[in-house]
Amino acid sequence: RGTAVRWWLRQRPEPWRARVQIVAIDMSSEVRAAIRDVLPTARISADHWHVMTRANHMVTQVRRRRSWDLNARRGRIADPAWKYRTLLTCKQAHLSVAQRSRLDQILAAVVELAVVWAIKEITVQLLATRTSADFDTEWQHLEIAVRATDLPEPAALFKTLKAWKTEIRTFCLTRVTNART
Repeated sequence: RGTAVRWWLRQRPEPWRARVQIVAIDMSSEVRAAIRDVLPTARISADHWHVMTRANHMVTQVRRRRSWDLNARRGRIADPAWKYRTLLTCKQAHLSVAQRSRLDQILAAVVELAVVWAIKEITVQLLATRTSADFDTEWQHLEIAVRATDLPEPAALFKTLKAWKTEIRTFCLTRVTNART
């Protein structure tokens, strides 16, 4: 992908490339390197959907691992964490009172899910920031939450987010995304 992006960008006229200020991308290190190479002055914005996809994937990984650890099998409809798995990846602000009540029961029963769900929600708050000061505050909350647990999934998520911190900050400050408007 990086080679194709480099080729495509180099096919654009120099005046066009000079005008590019911000580029919104998926979280692809190949694409990021290509943009930095060909458009060295452009800022890069990590698309928020991809950040949240990674945070939700962390929650799903823990849910699946817990099912195997406890039951030596995949989740089933009878397992509350599987039955209500979509609640685990919904933003808290989008949940009804009844949904939040069901989610609270799941989180109370499985502490590891409560931990990663809280980290996912901090990620939501991080992406909602619009100033550098707010971003730094939420980033610190995220880092503290991740360091407070020895679960491997939050550590892996934080390692990725840390590698993309500048681009995530750019998204928060500019709201530039590659999503359809």
